[in-house]
Amino acid sequence: MKNVGILLIALLMGIAVQAQTTWAFDKTHSNVGFSVTHLVISEVDGQFSSYDGKLVASKADFTDAVIDFEADINSISTGQSQRDDHLKSAEFFDAAQYPKLTFKGKGLTKVEGNKYKLTGDLTIKGVTKPVTMDVKYNGTVKGPYTEAGGAVVSNEGYLNINMQLVKK
Repeated sequence: MKNVGILLIALLMGIAVQAQTTWAFDKTHSNVGFSVTHLVISEVDGQFSSYDGKLVASKADFTDAVIDFEADINSISTGQSQRDDHLKSAEFFDAAQYPKLTFKGKGLTKVEGNKYKLTGDLTIKGVTKPVTMDVKYNGTVKGPYTEAGGAVVSNEGYLNINMQLVKK
């Protein structure tokens, strides 16, 4: 579930820090994705299209952050409806009985530079387990055209291709 931690990049960018500030997700510039290994040889990616969360912090480096996040299991999408229905079934997430995946952050610790470790409790299907995720903090800006010099979108991007091949 590292992708939940990585999602915080979008949350922590683009807003100025103030005393005891509550931060909400900018859903236009955020996404909640996941990747799971299938048959030990390939990765299946997906996302949750319905989610919400907030972060409350008073320190500029967010080390005192209180984080709450939830994703709607019924919004899961892997690009293949039969697989999505299977993931929503009782065999996996059991969306009928447990419609939400939740995360309650307990602490954000600076590792070095812009790298952090986020600890908290992740609850899936009514089972809560402690998790630690890697977080990359890209900084804050007052507005997209002021401190960023007008560069809203990077000239670089990343394409992840995961393949599973079947011998014919």
